[in-house]
Amino acid sequence: MEYVPKKEVKKWNLEFQELIKKIRPELHSDGITFTYSLVGSAKRNLVIRHHNKGFDCDYQVFIQKNKNKLSPKEIKYKFIQYINKFKNNNFNTCEDRTRSITLKSINQKESKIIFSYDIVILKYENSKLKIIQKIDENNNIYDFVTLKNMEKYQTNYNKIVGNDMWNELRKKYLEKKKKEKNKKSFQILNEAVLEVLKTYNVS
Repeated sequence: MEYVPKKEVKKWNLEFQELIKKIRPELHSDGITFTYSLVGSAKRNLVIRHHNKGFDCDYQVFIQKNKNKLSPKEIKYKFIQYINKFKNNNFNTCEDRTRSITLKSINQKESKIIFSYDIVILKYENSKLKIIQKIDENNNIYDFVTLKNMEKYQTNYNKIVGNDMWNELRKKYLEKKKKEKNKKSFQILNEAVLEVLKTYNVS
């Protein structure tokens, strides 16, 4: 694994922004408003390339309003529906995964992933961060599930300042990404941030 150059990430980040512009009015008509962010931010660039698997940009979508009181399943399916409608033809149909929506661009001749977007849908409720998750695979049931130890994720992330702390974070995040296979990127980043803050005695 290695970090992807900012210039390479920028292209895909801009394409995602264009996709969001197209799906936002559709979701708004369904009563859904939201914000989104690239995990680690485009500025800091914590996007990692996986050898022989290309790289992905991990996005967090935060639900702000759900005026029509759509269920978690309905919300996720609306996102999938509109992403499929407006995605670039270079991408395959969205994959509905347990905690995310994955959109892949594949080199068909080599059967190799070039790039992918990994999108999770979140909301804050009573100061708790919750994620849309498939809680019953057999019956296709979804719910908003509380993510543990994530209450102060953004606050803690903002405490990482100065080159020394950022270099340490990049080192720890890369190390943990190599080891952790079952956690989402923003959860791994949160753990790396907490470790860096502890190292530098920042509370």
